[in-house]
Amino acid sequence: MLPDNTRLTDAALWRMALLIDAGGLTALLYSTADSSEMDVRTYRFDPTDERRRLDRLSSVIYDNPLLLSDFGRVSVMVTTPYMSVIPAEAEGVAPQILKAGADDTVIVNALGVEGVRLAMKLPRDEMSFIRRTFPDADIRHRLSVLIDYFGARFTAGGNGRRLYAIVNADTVDIVVMDRRSLVHAVSQPISAPMDAAYFIMALFQQSDMDVMSDEIFIGGVTASRNAVMDTLRTYVNHVMPVIIPGSVGHTAVSDLYFDLKILTLCE
Repeated sequence: MLPDNTRLTDAALWRMALLIDAGGLTALLYSTADSSEMDVRTYRFDPTDERRRLDRLSSVIYDNPLLLSDFGRVSVMVTTPYMSVIPAEAEGVAPQILKAGADDTVIVNALGVEGVRLAMKLPRDEMSFIRRTFPDADIRHRLSVLIDYFGARFTAGGNGRRLYAIVNADTVDIVVMDRRSLVHAVSQPISAPMDAAYFIMALFQQSDMDVMSDEIFIGGVTASRNAVMDTLRTYVNHVMPVIIPGSVGHTAVSDLYFDLKILTLCE
């Protein structure tokens, strides 16, 4: 277990993957010298704290010096509903597409699938803080990581499509691939696993997928994932779990942190 109240002395041998969402942040710390050394730290914002998110975010980070260690690499994933998957040739007009104002910063993530980008906007002061605190960090939207991971692993031939869904505690992330092309990528808030099943089936139908031949892969929180799979199997012939490579299946990293785990594979 890593120390809580001090910076790492050998931080150059470690990397940090940081997920920032509306409720707080989660850090996955892993050693490049020993793959068995991993640790996860989760910091949730106090729901009674009425300060703006930037103030709560900076307080958490500065109150936990471990996060400020001089890591060999830092990757930051953010979640925001203010995002859009756009054609690559539209990158230059991403601010207009997102209706970004003077107080916004627009970031465009390149993707491993051809012809598209993921654009997102964040408050300018939050982005300035992240870049100032982690100056060399790669900053990506969570969906961009999922698109890259699943896009690189879809090798089906013919005209088949695959739908990948990650069921989290309060969201479901859905990516639909057609061979090496991206069909859809969305993140929806949920309050129960059956909400996830509803959104998955809606996008399955919207994507003109075939219930007999096309495939659905479900990952995320084990209990919720299994419940969703049982429901979907009533309607779709091929419903399977997402399998995470054993190289990142460390006991310190539970199924709550699917996106952080695969981020280490996408670097």
